[in-house]
Amino acid sequence: MSIEKKAMQRIEKEFKDMTSKDSLDSNDLFKWNAMIQGPYSSPYAGGMFSINIKFFKNYPFSAPKVILSITSLLADPNPDAPLVAGIGELEIGPGDMLKD
Repeated sequence: MSIEKKAMQRIEKEFKDMTSKDSLDSNDLFKWNAMIQGPYSSPYAGGMFSINIKFFKNYPFSAPKVILSITSLLADPNPDAPLVAGIGELEIGPGDMLKD
Protein backbone atom coordinates (compact mmCIF):
# COMPACT_ATOMS: atom_id res chain seq x y z
CA MET A 1 0.00 0.00 0.00
CA SER A 2 1.42 3.41 -0.95
CA ILE A 3 2.24 6.09 1.62
CA GLU A 4 -0.33 8.42 0.05
CA LYS A 5 -3.09 5.81 0.39
CA LYS A 6 -2.12 5.20 4.03
CA ALA A 7 -2.18 8.95 4.62
CA MET A 8 -5.66 9.21 3.10
CA GLN A 9 -6.98 6.38 5.28
CA ARG A 10 -5.49 7.91 8.44
CA ILE A 11 -6.87 11.39 7.69
CA GLU A 12 -10.31 9.96 6.90
CA LYS A 13 -10.37 8.00 10.18
CA GLU A 14 -9.29 11.02 12.26
CA PHE A 15 -11.80 13.28 10.50
CA LYS A 16 -14.63 10.82 11.19
CA ASP A 17 -13.56 10.60 14.83
CA MET A 18 -13.93 14.39 15.20
CA THR A 19 -17.02 15.09 13.13
CA SER A 20 -20.39 13.75 12.17
CA LYS A 21 -20.95 11.91 8.91
CA ASP A 22 -22.84 14.90 7.51
CA SER A 23 -19.76 17.12 7.67
CA LEU A 24 -17.39 14.67 5.96
CA ASP A 25 -16.33 15.93 2.54
CA SER A 26 -14.68 13.08 0.70
CA ASN A 27 -13.71 15.28 -2.29
CA ASP A 28 -10.40 16.34 -0.72
CA LEU A 29 -9.61 14.97 2.72
CA PHE A 30 -6.18 16.61 2.60
CA LYS A 31 -7.78 20.06 3.12
CA TRP A 32 -9.72 20.89 6.30
CA ASN A 33 -11.36 23.97 7.69
CA ALA A 34 -11.35 24.16 11.48
CA MET A 35 -12.18 26.48 14.35
CA ILE A 36 -9.94 26.95 17.37
CA GLN A 37 -10.72 28.78 20.58
CA GLY A 38 -8.62 31.62 21.90
CA PRO A 39 -6.57 30.38 24.86
CA TYR A 40 -7.81 31.23 28.36
CA SER A 41 -5.98 34.04 30.17
CA SER A 42 -4.93 35.63 26.87
CA PRO A 43 -6.27 38.69 25.04
CA TYR A 44 -8.00 36.23 22.67
CA ALA A 45 -9.90 34.29 25.38
CA GLY A 46 -13.49 33.69 24.28
CA GLY A 47 -12.68 34.22 20.60
CA MET A 48 -13.16 31.65 17.84
CA PHE A 49 -10.68 31.61 14.96
CA SER A 50 -11.10 29.91 11.60
CA ILE A 51 -8.07 28.15 10.11
CA ASN A 52 -7.37 26.11 7.00
CA ILE A 53 -5.26 22.98 7.37
CA LYS A 54 -3.51 21.25 4.47
CA PHE A 55 -2.13 17.78 5.07
CA PHE A 56 0.89 16.51 3.18
CA LYS A 57 0.52 13.40 1.03
CA ASN A 58 2.79 11.47 3.41
CA TYR A 59 0.77 12.24 6.58
CA PRO A 60 1.27 11.23 9.45
CA PHE A 61 5.01 11.18 8.75
CA SER A 62 4.80 14.92 7.99
CA ALA A 63 2.02 16.25 10.19
CA PRO A 64 0.80 19.87 9.96
CA LYS A 65 2.02 22.02 12.83
CA VAL A 66 -0.19 25.05 12.25
CA ILE A 67 -2.59 24.52 15.17
CA LEU A 68 0.18 24.37 17.76
CA SER A 69 1.92 27.39 16.22
CA ILE A 70 -1.24 29.50 16.10
CA THR A 71 -2.29 28.48 19.61
CA SER A 72 1.16 29.44 20.89
CA LEU A 73 0.92 32.86 19.24
CA LEU A 74 -2.56 33.43 20.64
CA ALA A 75 -1.55 32.31 24.14
CA ASP A 76 1.60 34.41 24.28
CA PRO A 77 1.32 37.40 21.93
CA ASN A 78 4.45 39.53 21.81
CA PRO A 79 3.42 43.15 21.12
CA ASP A 80 7.01 44.29 21.72
CA ALA A 81 8.12 42.52 18.52
CA PRO A 82 5.23 42.95 16.06
CA LEU A 83 5.43 41.90 12.45
CA VAL A 84 3.85 45.22 11.46
CA ALA A 85 5.23 48.24 13.38
CA GLY A 86 1.86 50.06 13.39
CA ILE A 87 0.25 47.20 15.27
CA GLY A 88 2.87 47.43 18.01
CA GLU A 89 2.06 51.11 18.50
CA LEU A 90 -1.60 50.40 19.32
CA GLU A 91 -2.60 50.46 22.96
CA ILE A 92 -4.71 47.34 23.26
CA GLY A 93 -5.69 45.75 26.54
CA PRO A 94 -7.10 42.30 27.27
CA GLY A 95 -10.54 41.90 25.71
CA ASP A 96 -10.28 45.00 23.49
CA MET A 97 -10.17 42.90 20.32
CA LEU A 98 -13.49 41.28 21.17
CA LYS A 99 -15.36 44.58 21.46
CA ASP A 100 -17.55 45.88 18.64
